[in-house]
Amino acid sequence: MQTTTNSRPFPGYVNAAGSYDEITDGDGITRPHWLKYIQSSANLNSDEFSRRWTQAQRLLRENSLAYPDPVSWKAEGSPWELDALPLVIDAAEWQQVSAALKQRATLLDLLLRDIYGEQRLMREGVLPAEIIFGHPSFRLPYCNPQNSNDRQLHFYAADLARSPDGGWWIINDRSEAPSGMGFALQNRIASSQILPEVIHTCQVERLAPFFLSMQKQLARLSGRGSAARIVVWSQAAGSDNYFEDAFLSRYLGYTLAEAGDLVVRDERLHLKTLGGLSPIDVILRRPNSEDCDPLEMVTSSSLGIPGLVQSSVSGNVSIVNSLGSGLVESPIFMAFMPQICVALLGEPLAMPGVATWWCGDESSRKMVFDRLDDLIIKPAYRHRGFGREHTRDLSQMNSRDLADLIRRNPGRYVAQERVVRSSMPVWSNNRFEQSFIALRSFALAENDDYTVMQGALTRVSRSLDPLELSLLEGERSKDTWVLADRPVRPVTLLKGAEDELDIRRGGVNLPSRAAEHFFWLGRHAVRAEISGKLLRAVALRLTSEKDPEQIPELSMLMRVLAERGQIEPGFVLNEIRDPLPNMERALPNAVFADQQPGTLKSIVNEVVFLASTVRDLMSLDSWRIIRQMNVDFWPMGKDKSLLDVLHQLESLLIQLAAFSGHVTESMTRTHAWHFLDLGRRLEYSIQMVSIIRTAVEQAKLSSHDALEALLEIFDGIMTYRSRYLTRVQLRAVLDLLIQDESNPRSLAFQLEQCLLHVEQLPNTDRDEEVRAEYSLASGLLEQVLKLDITDIAQDDQPHADDSLMQMLTILEATLPELSNAISLKYFYHTDPTQHRL
Repeated sequence: MQTTTNSRPFPGYVNAAGSYDEITDGDGITRPHWLKYIQSSANLNSDEFSRRWTQAQRLLRENSLAYPDPVSWKAEGSPWELDALPLVIDAAEWQQVSAALKQRATLLDLLLRDIYGEQRLMREGVLPAEIIFGHPSFRLPYCNPQNSNDRQLHFYAADLARSPDGGWWIINDRSEAPSGMGFALQNRIASSQILPEVIHTCQVERLAPFFLSMQKQLARLSGRGSAARIVVWSQAAGSDNYFEDAFLSRYLGYTLAEAGDLVVRDERLHLKTLGGLSPIDVILRRPNSEDCDPLEMVTSSSLGIPGLVQSSVSGNVSIVNSLGSGLVESPIFMAFMPQICVALLGEPLAMPGVATWWCGDESSRKMVFDRLDDLIIKPAYRHRGFGREHTRDLSQMNSRDLADLIRRNPGRYVAQERVVRSSMPVWSNNRFEQSFIALRSFALAENDDYTVMQGALTRVSRSLDPLELSLLEGERSKDTWVLADRPVRPVTLLKGAEDELDIRRGGVNLPSRAAEHFFWLGRHAVRAEISGKLLRAVALRLTSEKDPEQIPELSMLMRVLAERGQIEPGFVLNEIRDPLPNMERALPNAVFADQQPGTLKSIVNEVVFLASTVRDLMSLDSWRIIRQMNVDFWPMGKDKSLLDVLHQLESLLIQLAAFSGHVTESMTRTHAWHFLDLGRRLEYSIQMVSIIRTAVEQAKLSSHDALEALLEIFDGIMTYRSRYLTRVQLRAVLDLLIQDESNPRSLAFQLEQCLLHVEQLPNTDRDEEVRAEYSLASGLLEQVLKLDITDIAQDDQPHADDSLMQMLTILEATLPELSNAISLKYFYHTDPTQHRL
């Protein structure tokens, strides 16, 4: 890159006409606060700059904050890339911004208290009553005049933009469940890893103090200090902010919960854990207020917690932000904010909002009609399910249609000035290009005041289209560096050694939902492994020198794939096989078709999704394996050969083995691990029983090639050959795969591990022998161990002994019962009917 300190420090970048230039002044001279950055990064040439920028993208991908959908990582053009060049802001200027944000947060908090309390502003005519009572998000359950002195707004975010003269505007207020803090933090972590020397030289303010204050404030709300039980209530995995929620909960040390994890009992909010119901003191919520309690709000959403409003009103749980706080996000309040500020604070606004006119006011409406082509028309109210798409629709209407729309219902619309955001360079294609920026800044309640994050989330777009509709709108983001006027001291969220800790091990505070997701993650990981090995076995044989008709075990493998729904059943039926494409062309679809249940890609997608739901409970290395597996295992072009498919299968199996090995060696033996490994062992047993049963039904156990295929699928070839060399016999194979407890891939070993895991699970029964899951697991193991291998038919007979088939039939029916018994007791908390074999 090699920037210089002359009047054009970023060659190729040209400021947009009429826009404030963040880098240079009107005379083209570099602004003083940029000089230190330019000087400290001057030794980075363009190749080194690009290398570090690429590294930053990798860091963000590994944490997956850029992708709301966990299986969409391969999509090109993700809107959440970190730009290599930060936004640098002078300390004195940020001090003014911080003061204005503190005032704004205080003002909105007082406004919310008034709306849900005394309603003085309406009585005095500062706010028309129709604005409040006509607001779609206004709900009587939120009103509580007795608690009008309680803080309503604990967290606040403001979208900021510069006017052409360099002043700051507030474009939007965010008071419902402000998002973006996690993105800003992750941007800083990435920047500090790729430009540590530059950050140190520039004396960039740290973000950690803000999050340390956040921890203290939430603990203070509970009244229990460090003993407070705090959860981050997130929406379901796949929502826009899920990864940010997981990242923040992990960073702050809180439990990540979804609605299904939480329940109200006796007006007290509890977290459902394996050990029972655990009381919650503070809930940092992400869902909108209207989705929080289906008993109080008419909603079709499944995100809510019945009884939450009553629990909050009773003072049994602190909700951050308070329910109903999103009301003041609506643009209509912008039109009245100057008057509100004088009425509540007795002073003018320290930072103006974008000029706004409510069309419900006759004089304002006349002015709007006169300037309709110059203004942006928006819905007056912002609430869930309304506003974003409607705003886009309004922007596409002509002036005449807009005027007619406003006349029909003037109170539902506002007009705002068009915002020409400031511009600065972005690093793209090894050069600097023009872009426009908007900031999202954050404030946190602290005692009787607010503290402001010494940084922000800067979003970037190459067009002047509004960025206020969604946090994920924009082409990329920038780290925001607030320069300090003093050396910056290190700050950490790690607790000191002042208080002696009680030693803890194990614990039953794992949320039931997380236990369920770990269980099914284990099952799907093994399902992907066995499916991959089956497909690899078929691909290896189809790419061999032999004619498929001369491969006796191929029909067995095809039958197994057909029964699993991975190929068309017609491939194993001679009478309808001819019209179908040959297997060489059909196999890639069996591997990569992700819209068809049962295909390998759909199974891998489920592994990724389940891992994403317990992201906050997994190690970073485990997560990296999952993320990289999903990135690598992606459909290939149409011109790829079967050998290319085989190569991707090999790569997938290696990554699945890496995940399995890492979990085995590195995961602490908590209940999370027990459920994960129990799922793996149970699924492996189900898969083995199903495949061996198919081989028996196909009368393939007399075929040496079919027996070798079974050894290949279940990782037994090396062990078998070390014992028996190349002599393949039925009883020896069955002994190794079914009854050999020293073989970690045998059926007996899997069921033995299942029994051990069941014994370690939380138990409320006095007599563990009567537990359904224990009875089923021990019965399954007994069935396998009592099979007499010596009675199995000789190799020259067409079928295996009936005792083998009888055992397989019993296991195939009972293994799902064990899975159901575990689910009923630990995931759904019901009392299953006792089972005995």
